[in-house]
Amino acid sequence: MALGISVLGAVTLAACGTPPGFEEQSWSRPAVSAPASVPVLDVPSLPVPWLTPTVEPTGEYAETVLVPCQGDPAASDVIAVLRRTGDLVPATGTARVTSGPFCAGTWQLSLVTVPGAEPLFVVTSGPAATLKLVTAGTNVCSARVRGAAPSAIRAVACGDSPLPTATPTSSPTPTTAFQI
Repeated sequence: MALGISVLGAVTLAACGTPPGFEEQSWSRPAVSAPASVPVLDVPSLPVPWLTPTVEPTGEYAETVLVPCQGDPAASDVIAVLRRTGDLVPATGTARVTSGPFCAGTWQLSLVTVPGAEPLFVVTSGPAATLKLVTAGTNVCSARVRGAAPSAIRAVACGDSPLPTATPTSSPTPTTAFQI
């Protein structure tokens, strides 16, 4: 029975042939004549001006990316501004920046620990020479941070993104970027 179905299918398909309009067409390529020799133009070698990129530190970073500040400001600058502007960190004693400072725009974010107290988030702005405290505490999502901080600082300060885990560094070249 299977043999009969196979033979019937083969005979049916063989009878089909080529459908009308699908006949093979013969195509030929047009003849192209090329000159016996192609002239080679002698192009003078011009010196290529290579520009050596120079990076001038501007003190301003992209607002959407949180990166290590590379020493401007340094962790000691953050501690100094805390000691000058409030009672969150004792005038003497141990206070340590355990994460950061991280920069976005002209703002910075750091995590500071003081023995016997909860870790403090510290938000500052400006260059190291004139560093200003924006806010510090366990919750730094203030109206000023929500309204004026670069988006990368705001995202971490207001709890939308975690604080990066890079440690403070004084290396002059950025090593880690944290996209927010």
